Amino acid sequence: MEHMGNDNWPNMSDDDSAKSVVPRVENRIPDFIATAASGYMPLAILGGLVGASLICMLFLKPSPHDYCVRGAAYLNCDPPTVQQLAAMSPSEISYRDRGRAYLRMGEYARAIDDLNEALRRDPADTESLLNRASALQQVGDDDRALADYAASFRRGDRNHDTYLGRGKLFTRQGDYIRAIVDFTHAVDLAPRNSEAYIWRGYNYVRIGDDQAALVDLDKAGALDDHNVDVWRYRAGALYRLRQYAEAGRSVGRGIALVQDPREAPELWYYRALVTAKLSPASAAATSAVRADLATANESSDDDAPLLVMLCVDTTLLGFLDLATSPCDRAAKHPDDKGNALGARGYLKMRLGQWAQAAIDLEGSLGAAPHNANTLYMHAYVKERLGDTLAAQQDYADARNRDGNIDDAMRDLGIAPGTTSLGPVAPRQMP
Repeated sequence: MEHMGNDNWPNMSDDDSAKSVVPRVENRIPDFIATAASGYMPLAILGGLVGASLICMLFLKPSPHDYCVRGAAYLNCDPPTVQQLAAMSPSEISYRDRGRAYLRMGEYARAIDDLNEALRRDPADTESLLNRASALQQVGDDDRALADYAASFRRGDRNHDTYLGRGKLFTRQGDYIRAIVDFTHAVDLAPRNSEAYIWRGYNYVRIGDDQAALVDLDKAGALDDHNVDVWRYRAGALYRLRQYAEAGRSVGRGIALVQDPREAPELWYYRALVTAKLSPASAAATSAVRADLATANESSDDDAPLLVMLCVDTTLLGFLDLATSPCDRAAKHPDDKGNALGARGYLKMRLGQWAQAAIDLEGSLGAAPHNANTLYMHAYVKERLGDTLAAQQDYADARNRDGNIDDAMRDLGIAPGTTSLGPVAPRQMP
């Protein structure tokens, strides 16, 4: 089989090369016999094995999948393309290996097809079962992915990879507690593997336990300090724990590891917040904060929680023109509609766009009807629009749900009976 167009691939099928090697091996055979006759049989056997190995290495040309598809990173070779893999026959590459290769390439439908065939041929193939579960997760087929993980558990395959894979699925579903349980099993089975610590730390962040997250992320950093996820999640946990200087150091470690802000836009978001907290007020500091918020916004794609945070904090910091983009993108995202619309509603209030604010806040209440903050903001907007009765009802509902709501809203510049919003209190600033 040809070497897939790689000029560095060793080509040992050349006739001249073969002729130049064979005589050297043949000429040594009498020496081996003579050595054995002299009483050095172990040495002769070793020499024979070395000679046989040389023949195999020189004449048996490796197929590309033996090196590149199997992931031998130390070899200088180009992995096959999707088209080249698709053209390979089962005699050249197994369905199992090709399915794994497709999975690494992001060709999930192709991976599932090949792994289905691999499992049809060998139902006990645990690796193919777990790879198929991963591919199914990537295409959003959670039910079938969970079924594969369950089948793996029924076989007794309670290994690190099984728990790690299912924990990631639970994370994507927002089932953070079950994810933490699975990642804990993964940590117990492979305590020197940093990945499970990172994922468990992230899930602790999602349930609001930043202290537990920090413990896991510190362990992950000690095991692998070149993983940018350690530093971006650690920066967030430290910032929320008000350890701003240390958060800034984590941001710096993370930024040093990435080539493009799109790899970890949160780092620029947290750098903006740390700068706003720690730098003396100046035009230079304001410019730096604005630039980092703009970079975070431009670099984030479909991360709903990050977009909501950018919407809220950019608004609170007073960059209203800059806040419009993350607020609009968060509101269009299918996830977290309650918070996204509530955040954009507050921006519209700051912009004096009362009718649009009312629409967003009503949408937020449709997703989360018992949120005291949203009820209070909606009451204020209704008051501004002249609907006093509706405003009084919403104020009453908000106060019934949160006895301290008046103070909290006053910190955001919202006070009943006023005709415009006041400044944001320093303690409410991000």
